[in-house]
Amino acid sequence: MKNVKIASLFIALLLSSSLFGDNEKVKARIDELSMIKKIGAKVTQVIDHGTVYQFKAEIKGDRPAQVEAFLTKDFNTLMIGKAYNPKTGAELSIPFAIDADVLKSVAAYKTGNGKNEYFVFTDPECPYCQKLENQLTLLKSDVTVYTILFPLSFHKNAKSMSRYILNQKDDIAKAKAMKDIAQKSAEYAKANYETAQLKILNDKIQKSLDEATKIGINGTPTILSANGVRVSPDALLAK
Repeated sequence: MKNVKIASLFIALLLSSSLFGDNEKVKARIDELSMIKKIGAKVTQVIDHGTVYQFKAEIKGDRPAQVEAFLTKDFNTLMIGKAYNPKTGAELSIPFAIDADVLKSVAAYKTGNGKNEYFVFTDPECPYCQKLENQLTLLKSDVTVYTILFPLSFHKNAKSMSRYILNQKDDIAKAKAMKDIAQKSAEYAKANYETAQLKILNDKIQKSLDEATKIGINGTPTILSANGVRVSPDALLAK
């Protein structure tokens, strides 16, 4: 029995090594595509969906960005946008490489105590985030949501709003502050902080920004499941 287990493990290792090698070859071939080279992108992840490859690529420089696209296996057609499994209706996606414990540590607050955990990256000034915030009361009891503040640089009040939320005494108060802002409250603009407290709040915001940027978040609202799969607002509300 022991020999069978060892043999099975050896075969699994060979298969995983083979798949990894094939994946690296695909990444290298995509890197050489003229469209990819033209924008200065470097492929970071590839998933084989059977008939097409889905990949992520990073663009570095003055304006770093991420590209996500699909490529037919003959390497002749590249497609930007969303794709779905026609049988299940599920969106084809590349999971984000996340550490759930780290995300929980930088979350501003959590809502709920359900077994199904989700991470919501949100900008308090973002109108789409505000719409989602007003709908979160529809969540079912088996869901827990960790809210991670991701104030976008072009929203002039986003950091002030984030500081106001973080400065509340507990999760309930923080969630209420977020909801009040979503309902157009301007109480955040009246807040004053001592120098030491201001630094603490700014440091907390920066930690959440750094972690979100590291895993590739570049817009709000972005919702991830506990295993890093992107979830749409409608799908979350239907959980």
